[in-house]
Amino acid sequence: MRKHLLSPVLRIVLLAAVAACARVGAPPGGPKDIYPPKVVESDPPNYSVNFHGKSIEIRFDEFIVLEQVNKKLIVSPPLKEKPLVRLKGKGLVIKIADTLLPNTTYTFNFADAIRDLNEGNILDNFTYVFSTGPELDSLQVHGQVLEARDLTAPEEALVMLYDDLADSAPLVKKPLYVSKANPYGMFLLKNLKADTFRLYALVDGNMNYRYDPGSDEVAFLDTVICVMPSPAFNPFPDSLVTDSIYHAPGLSFRLRLFREEAEQQYLKSYDRPEPWFLYFIFNMPAPEATVALADTSLTGWQMREPSITGDTLALWITDTTLAKKEKLRLVVAYEMLDSTGTRVTTRDTVALRTKPKKGGKNKKKKSTERKLILSSSLSRNVQDLNTDLLLVTSEPVLPPDTSRIRFMRIEDTLEYRQAYHLEKDTFHLRRFYLHCKWQEGTRYRLTLFPGAFSSIYGRTHDTLTLTFHTATL
Repeated sequence: MRKHLLSPVLRIVLLAAVAACARVGAPPGGPKDIYPPKVVESDPPNYSVNFHGKSIEIRFDEFIVLEQVNKKLIVSPPLKEKPLVRLKGKGLVIKIADTLLPNTTYTFNFADAIRDLNEGNILDNFTYVFSTGPELDSLQVHGQVLEARDLTAPEEALVMLYDDLADSAPLVKKPLYVSKANPYGMFLLKNLKADTFRLYALVDGNMNYRYDPGSDEVAFLDTVICVMPSPAFNPFPDSLVTDSIYHAPGLSFRLRLFREEAEQQYLKSYDRPEPWFLYFIFNMPAPEATVALADTSLTGWQMREPSITGDTLALWITDTTLAKKEKLRLVVAYEMLDSTGTRVTTRDTVALRTKPKKGGKNKKKKSTERKLILSSSLSRNVQDLNTDLLLVTSEPVLPPDTSRIRFMRIEDTLEYRQAYHLEKDTFHLRRFYLHCKWQEGTRYRLTLFPGAFSSIYGRTHDTLTLTFHTATL
């Protein structure tokens, strides 16, 4: 039989081909995805009218993630309670808890909170709009807000419109319309009704949608603006008319932020609502303020509770003998500017008395029966998958006794012990965070038996049971 021999060159080629076929590897991919998610549909549709629902579902062409949506989502007009936003498949669901105003156009601006899952491409300034009436408002105001000192854009600034034209409106109430300036300071307020407004910008430190003098930066126009659908009323839309009102649709404005310094620091108010609790409120932040006893050099009698805004000094009396005194004379020391502009320390002497309790002869009995109060961050018994469960006590407490805490995961009718970690907030005196690896769409039951938390005054709480479930992805 004749044998066919392969040439050495052909054998090398065949061996290389076999090796290439046997090599394990990922197939080459296509071009990198650089496009943000696209909205496929929403229910109800975007820009709907006669909206009276409590739920909105928005679906995209790919899976998304939400980046700090609770902080970045701006609803205009503002709602008393922020809506609950959660992921669902390739989309998100918005749950509205508040009662909506009639005949009002609402705008949900997500800023840069929506991104695709794989590449993190941002869907910038996506807005969902609906009206509770038969028509959508469509007017707009735009412009730029900058720092007055150096003309740079602020990190985060809110721009607000008030239909209440009183100068005190930003101090006492929320705006009718609100938007957030972008990193370049540019802002757009849209879907506005035809009306007369005052325009403000605010770097809102505590996100309460109100101006806090001395702590917030503010910018404003010294005139009112009139937003209307036609420029026919004013042939010179960029000029100031005789009645100090701008007339033009789609108005553009420049705002300059500054911090209003109060003329002088002073102690605005103080109180002793409980024998063991005192607080002092200043007209501006006073983080360096101290409180001492006027009649004795006793130290270590107080536990200080800081405040977010810095203008409130709260003290818990840890000395039980001192707390029983009906009257306390205290010296409050804080810094202020003298007539030459030099920072000096001033001292105010105040007297605080315990407030009489109702009940007469039963006063002592009622005080001993007082309970420690526990509250949680749960809203409608739903726990977010990306946050910890917050527990707040009514008084400062000792380290918790975890043997009196029972945390269970519920599956069908069976309960399983759930691992957790309880951590005290490093800034807030009376807050604890329960860390847990939450499972989606799962029920949990947290039971705090008496003694799980005990206050520094020896008070404890009744049995508290929290039954809740986690959101679904």
